[in-house]
Amino acid sequence: LPQTEQELLHDSFRAVVHALQYMDGPETLAARMEALERPKWQLLAYEKLAEDYRLKERYLDTVRTWEMFVAENALDAQAPEAQQRVIETLIEGDFPSEVGAKKEEYVARFGIYSPFYAAHGDDVKTAYRPTLHGYLSDLSREAHADAQALASEEDEKKRKPEQARLRYLAAAGWYEEFLETFPQDEAVPERLFLLGEVYTEAAEPVRAVSAYQRVVREHSDFHKAAEAGYAAILGLGQAMEGAAEHEGEVFKLLQIDAQIEFALLFPGDARAPAVQVAAADSLFQLGRFGEAVDLAADIVANVTDAAPDVRRAALLIQGHGHFELGSFAAAETAYQTLLSQLDEAERAPVQERMLAAVFKQGEQAEADGASDRAVHHYLRISALDADSELAVRGHFDAIAVVEAAGNETQAAELLEDLRARYPDHELSRDVGLRLANLYEATESWSLAARELAGLSESESDPEVRRQSRYRAAELYLQVEDLPAATQQFSAYVATFKEPADVRFEAMQHLDQLAQRQHDADQERHWKQEKIELHRRLGKSATERMTYIAAHDSYGFAVAELEQFDAIRLTHPLKKSLKRKQKALSQTVKAFEGVADYKVQELATAATFHIADMYTRLGRSILESDRPKGLSALEIEQYDILLEEQAYPFEEQAISLHEINMRRSWEGVYDDWVKKSFQALSRLMPSRFDKQEVEIAYVEVIH
Repeated sequence: LPQTEQELLHDSFRAVVHALQYMDGPETLAARMEALERPKWQLLAYEKLAEDYRLKERYLDTVRTWEMFVAENALDAQAPEAQQRVIETLIEGDFPSEVGAKKEEYVARFGIYSPFYAAHGDDVKTAYRPTLHGYLSDLSREAHADAQALASEEDEKKRKPEQARLRYLAAAGWYEEFLETFPQDEAVPERLFLLGEVYTEAAEPVRAVSAYQRVVREHSDFHKAAEAGYAAILGLGQAMEGAAEHEGEVFKLLQIDAQIEFALLFPGDARAPAVQVAAADSLFQLGRFGEAVDLAADIVANVTDAAPDVRRAALLIQGHGHFELGSFAAAETAYQTLLSQLDEAERAPVQERMLAAVFKQGEQAEADGASDRAVHHYLRISALDADSELAVRGHFDAIAVVEAAGNETQAAELLEDLRARYPDHELSRDVGLRLANLYEATESWSLAARELAGLSESESDPEVRRQSRYRAAELYLQVEDLPAATQQFSAYVATFKEPADVRFEAMQHLDQLAQRQHDADQERHWKQEKIELHRRLGKSATERMTYIAAHDSYGFAVAELEQFDAIRLTHPLKKSLKRKQKALSQTVKAFEGVADYKVQELATAATFHIADMYTRLGRSILESDRPKGLSALEIEQYDILLEEQAYPFEEQAISLHEINMRRSWEGVYDDWVKKSFQALSRLMPSRFDKQEVEIAYVEVIH
């Protein structure tokens, strides 16, 4: 306007302002502007009134004036400027407690979520965006600071955790609106990081993780990107703590991805190896062994500056992962490397796991039919740790493999070694019996006998002791170690009463051993023991026992017969005849005992011997010495007397021989029956010594 018109305008506004001060001020102005249909110049009127109030330090009236404009013209392009004047006035008038609320109001009216923002284009927004930028920054910073102050109050009683949480959430809201409003602003990475922090402090780990991961993925060159990545990992860990089971699994997988992402994006970060190991461990826990091994192996092979504890953890995961995947040789290598880096106090569990890997290699080789390789793996466990339980188990399984392959000799050697190395181990308890079987299989009879003899003393099972004792005796007998066989059979008889037939057989062996060693006393002793045992058993005795006992009794009877034959009838006849008859009685009783066994061949023999004894006794009487000094008549009379003494014995002999003769009628015709017939032909020639008459006949008809 020309100068004159400007002065006129100025005077006009001064008149308006002066009039308004006598009325209701901004309210009257607003009514008038509405009546005038809110002319474009109305802001000048509000501005003049507000300026007048400000110069008079009537700050609240100034504020009221500007707020009236905003209230009446909410979508007017100049509304942001008016609201800004409200805030500036409060600052100038030193009303700091009101400033924050007015800034919030400003953002609410003109921010990205407001109808105003949606109603105007960039030409309007560009004008007030710097102010909006500043207010959002101020609001977020102040809310963040307030929350920190509330949460960190030194006096615990003054702390207000719930209020602090609300302020953190308020700060998060301002940060998010800033990010939405100014997505290309250079402060976005910092605001994202701060957003993650406030959500973390507000116990909203999932939202915090989202903010941190935006820093990592959208602004990886930001100087705090690594911190954001690590914070995201921690946030996912916090999210798992309060999550339901199915959600916890999801968060776990997300954390693993975040850990792997961190290690890949920030390999130079000192925490990267530990984070990668943690991811590998989590994968292992989830059963994803191949991925766990790959991550752990990458650290071992490529991360040279990893901390010792991180490297050890990687080796452990590598070993465990290979073990679970069945790659036991690779697992052993990892465990071996790890063991070289551990203190003595830390070695035990890893050592045990390494031995298990070796053992598993043996099992794999055995399953593949590679017996030599299996034995090699099983036996090298003791070379690695001879005192371990797996060393014993491996040795034991190696024996089984060798034995299954048919190499009894090597199996026996390994069994001997097992017992020598681990005499008190439970797996050594059955070594003796197993060794004995192997020695028998390889025809190492003496060694088998030695083992069985030891078992007969040490085995807890009485039946095993019994069988071992008897078999040891048999094997010693087989190798002609007669003293050892005698000792074992004697111990068997003394220790085991049942089964009776086996005990009887042991006595039979002892009888035969005594004969072979020319020990007549022992031979007689064991024959008597057999006869006595048979007598006690009665009807429960077996046929074999009866047969042997009968033969033993027959032998004693024959011995009695020899004593009978040794007694000569001498003068005076009466005295020597008495001794002879006593011997006869004892011998007859002995042979009768033999006959009682009802063993056919011995019954006929006993009958013959008894009859023959009577015959010979009669003959001995007739052939006995004559008294000296007798006349011919006296000698004749003496001979008649002798014949009278001998005749009954001859008759008795005939009667007994006839018993054998009658047995022939029943089909029994052995040598003793034949001898009885021969004796009868001599004793009764008129009856039994008849010769057959051969009658010639002509074969040709004339």
